[in-house]
Amino acid sequence: MRIPTHAGYAIAAAATIALLAGCSGSASGPTGSALPGASNSATSSSHSLAGPRIGALKNVTVAPGKITNNVIGITSPRHNVVGKSHGDRISPDKCNVVYLSDNANINIDVYKGTPPFAQTQTLTTTNGYGWGVGAGKGVIYAGQAFADQIDKYTACGTTVTATLVGGGGGNAYGIAVDSANDVYAGEWPATTIDEFVHGTGSPVFLSDPGMGLPYFYATDHNNNVYISGWDLSFTDQHVDKCTPGLTSCALFAAVPPNAQFGASFPGGVAVLHNGDVIVNNQYGDLDTFDNTGALKHTFTYASSINDDFISISTNKKSKRLWAADIAVSRGGGTAQSSKLAAATGTVGPFNGNTAVVSGGNPLGGTAYPIGKN
Repeated sequence: MRIPTHAGYAIAAAATIALLAGCSGSASGPTGSALPGASNSATSSSHSLAGPRIGALKNVTVAPGKITNNVIGITSPRHNVVGKSHGDRISPDKCNVVYLSDNANINIDVYKGTPPFAQTQTLTTTNGYGWGVGAGKGVIYAGQAFADQIDKYTACGTTVTATLVGGGGGNAYGIAVDSANDVYAGEWPATTIDEFVHGTGSPVFLSDPGMGLPYFYATDHNNNVYISGWDLSFTDQHVDKCTPGLTSCALFAAVPPNAQFGASFPGGVAVLHNGDVIVNNQYGDLDTFDNTGALKHTFTYASSINDDFISISTNKKSKRLWAADIAVSRGGGTAQSSKLAAATGTVGPFNGNTAVVSGGNPLGGTAYPIGKN
């Protein structure tokens, strides 16, 4: 059923980073909690926000989103694996890769940004990854899975150069970096947004008063911040545009409903170099808005719930859009890409996978070099 108030989303922060379980009839394991997701039976008249129930597993990290009947487990963290052609030796200026954050295997898989998109690295940490991942100039930020922390890497590097500690309210589901390397990270399921000025130090705690629950973030060349999430009634997906530091925020666009499933469910947001904004609704649509918030184009990438794009990003000069696809029904996630027609904001069709992550659930993803500046 629809949860109309933020109280329905008041999952304890510890629950998002602790071990959860709770399928009906499970024989063992910690008691779990329903997450804010959307059922595959949702319609325009009945938009379910009942999320997955995590099964009786001992090591589980909760993935927000509209995943249904999907058990999200983890494996033991592995050491960093460095491909022959990539590693700390690669100059950030020559780095051309795609980062895919896998919530099931709690790591980040790194692929070459050109066909055939071969995997070159696997990034891991003691707490695991699997949440948000964002890119700035020469740097990558990776949200940890079992701690409110974000690790900083040099682009194409495999060594953590710094760790940012959040405000303790939740996990960094969405991460965005502006041209000054200021980092904006969510505290899902809390509404607090952390800003790490120049990517260092303790966070400044921010909020968007017009947003019921923020999910994803993007920035433009003027360092404005775009936030994709629920409106105050938890009925529709909105995108707000905020000035740097979130000193003021206003509605940028209301995302249209999906023809099959109804009210849109918050997905990723990306800003193109010409000022257009692309928004994913996780129900099969990518909507392109001009810099005033007027709808320009809608591309339907799926007619069923089998494909579920979460975060989206663009590469340098906005020539290509990348999407993290959890691919629930196929038992493995992917990263898919599409050429962009910047003049019209047209997206699609998608040209295939970088790789299929067996049993994976990619929630976060970003391309490098970044495409917004």
